[in-house]
Amino acid sequence: MNLNACTILVLCNDLSVAEIINGDCIFIENIFWLKRNAEAFAVMRAHPDLFEIEDHGANHIPAVDRMVSIYGIRAAGSPKAVADEVEGGTEAIVKAGAPRPKFFRGATAKYTPSSIRQIEAMGYQVAGYSVNGDGGSLLGRSGAERRFASAKDGDVVIAHINQPSHQAGEGVVAGILDLKKRGYRFVLLRDQAEVLGESARR
Repeated sequence: MNLNACTILVLCNDLSVAEIINGDCIFIENIFWLKRNAEAFAVMRAHPDLFEIEDHGANHIPAVDRMVSIYGIRAAGSPKAVADEVEGGTEAIVKAGAPRPKFFRGATAKYTPSSIRQIEAMGYQVAGYSVNGDGGSLLGRSGAERRFASAKDGDVVIAHINQPSHQAGEGVVAGILDLKKRGYRFVLLRDQAEVLGESARR
């Protein structure tokens, strides 16, 4: 089995997750999280060997250039609004003291082909994924564990650990530990850029 196996894209709010991975944790954040979690953000900035900080948008709305609703969330709705969502997230991250993001993952991870082209023309790589590790944080522990267990060499797993009232986080941690026991190694987004781009277009 190739040990350069499974990228984990996790919304983390404490150092323990990256310590459990014993490697890299990619944190994709938006303005709302930044405003409420300054202390956790400072921890991440202090550990660049563990955390890669990327753009999750300004207002956590889908970066879709049409007037649609996705999972009950109204999309940006126009190219200008998509640009505002993307750049607004980056501006907040840079203002908070982190390097300018190179990757963007919009709320719901849904896009149109035209919005993907727009985001890439703005200089970002769209961060897709191939395994939804926790069902948007709504799965229980066992459900999240099963999702992680399904990951294969080269998969990009997305999960949330910033929902303290949800049980999915326990399953994510258990799933990470199981993947490590099976010989998987976790890498940063930039090390899986080609896979990420392909998964964003699915």
